[in-house]
This record gives sequence, C-alpha cells and structure tokens, in this order.
Amino acid sequence: MSDGAIRLVDVQGNRLADPTIVKGEVILPGDLTWVWCLDARHEPYPELELSEVLKRAATNRKRYVLVNATQLGEAPEEGAED
Repeated sequence: MSDGAIRLVDVQGNRLADPTIVKGEVILPGDLTWVWCLDARHEPYPELELSEVLKRAATNRKRYVLVNATQLGEAPEEGAED
C-alpha cells in the first residue's frame, strides 16, 4: 500500500531525494539510472523490514532503493491516494 509519496535512499538507508512521478513514470533525480536502483515499492518488498530490503539491494549490486514513504516509517500524507 502506498501513501502516494516515494523516496530514494542509498543502501545504508540515507534518504537522498523525493523523486517525482510524471504520467505514471518515476523520474530519478540527476544522472541516476535504473541500472543502479532497486524499485522496492512492489511485492515482496513492502512486507519486509527496511534493513532486509537494503541488504537485498546491496547483494544485487544496487546503490539506491526506491521505496514508499511508509516503508521508511513516515506517516501517510493526508488525502494521498493508493
């Protein structure tokens, strides 16, 4: 379940950016590419602890992880859609 907000973190869990979504497409900031990013907004990742998600990303040689804000323990935004 998504609160509508997404976050980009590194494999240490440091929040880097809040990517934007344009016409359903996630726009990564700067020169980042999907090659280095694990999209953890979908099954099975939301059910896992963040530490496990980060471990899996690092194991797969990803540098960044795209997560829903709620996966970082942030409260859902008012009026956000799923």
